[in-house]
Amino acid sequence: MLRSRISRAFLISMLLNLGSLDLGSLGSFMGEARGQERWRIIPYPRITVETVDYYTKAPRTSFCLGRNQIDIRLSNNSYESYYVHLINRDTREVTRTLYRGWLGPGTHYLSDLTGSTFDIQGPPGVESIRLDLDRDSGLEDGRWVRFTTRYCDRPEDPGHLWITASISPRVIPQGGSGLITIRTNASSRSSVRYYLEIYNSWGNLWRRVEAWKRAPGTYDLELVVGRETPPGALTYTVELWSETPGYRHRRLEARSSFTFRVASDYYLSERFWNY
Repeated sequence: MLRSRISRAFLISMLLNLGSLDLGSLGSFMGEARGQERWRIIPYPRITVETVDYYTKAPRTSFCLGRNQIDIRLSNNSYESYYVHLINRDTREVTRTLYRGWLGPGTHYLSDLTGSTFDIQGPPGVESIRLDLDRDSGLEDGRWVRFTTRYCDRPEDPGHLWITASISPRVIPQGGSGLITIRTNASSRSSVRYYLEIYNSWGNLWRRVEAWKRAPGTYDLELVVGRETPPGALTYTVELWSETPGYRHRRLEARSSFTFRVASDYYLSERFWNY
């Protein structure tokens, strides 16, 4: 009788020990399995990054160098807000932070988040952007999204609209004038109009001319320098814009610039007598 009770107690103790071990292992396994299943169900990454046209917001992967060319679309597909870092790596392998801050649910554009434009500075080639999530456990790196950049204002770039701009002479006295020469392969037609817009050094629109000549066309404009214009270097920017008749849509196609120096009478006389 005593031996039977001892055997029964020993058997119960063994079963309890084995049961506790099995339950612990089973619980750990089930927790891991549930975690893996949950990881598969939730889409990742929750935030998608796209390069789009600055004006139309249509997806693009190739852009002209300059400003008002590219925008970044950030789509937060979750119901949470994330603190993010948007990084750009240019063709020289130089990185810069484009945006750092909170990103709520929905679709956002970099131009709206920062209130400014993302200028592509060049040189041409392949650039990348990456979105990192700033979590309590640390920074979670995203994947690089690549896009190409190119010149659009050079005659040697076939298949794209271009403009070149120059001025003669390069030194203009106060009260004098110079001749601006602009060449472009754009020519207006019934479906689209092209305009040359010249901006002075202060960013103000100085002249707007329609590009109507047969391509490639040359346009000469006289630039008169005021008597009160301070001496020094001035840079004018020439932009080629396309407009679709009947629609309120403008698109920057190409850009060029030229620099000249405004000289005082004293400066010119000194150069003459010291020549």
